[in-house]
This record gives sequence, C-alpha cells and structure tokens, in this order.
Amino acid sequence: MSMGLTPELSPLGKLVIIITMFIGRLGPLTLAFALAQRNKKQKYRYPEEKLLIG
Repeated sequence: MSMGLTPELSPLGKLVIIITMFIGRLGPLTLAFALAQRNKKQKYRYPEEKLLIG
C-alpha cells in the first residue's frame, strides 16, 4: 500500500506518521476509556461515626 515515499518525508511528516500509527495501534476505544475514568465521580460515601470507648 505504500508508494515508498516515507524516506522522502520531512522530519515533521515522519513524526505525524509515527503519532498516527501509535494512536491507531492503541485504539480509539481504549483512549476514550482511559480519559473517561479520570473524570468519574464517586457514587457512594462511607458513613462516619464518632465511637465512644470506655
């Protein structure tokens, strides 16, 4: 599928190809799942109580 143009690309063009290939390998669903987990709020809270001992 390649026409052999990769060696003729500029360093910036090669960097774009590298990043695109990495994102394709990682997978959009994996990336979306990882980003969604950071903003997840806690849906429950543990109760707090002051215990009297003695």
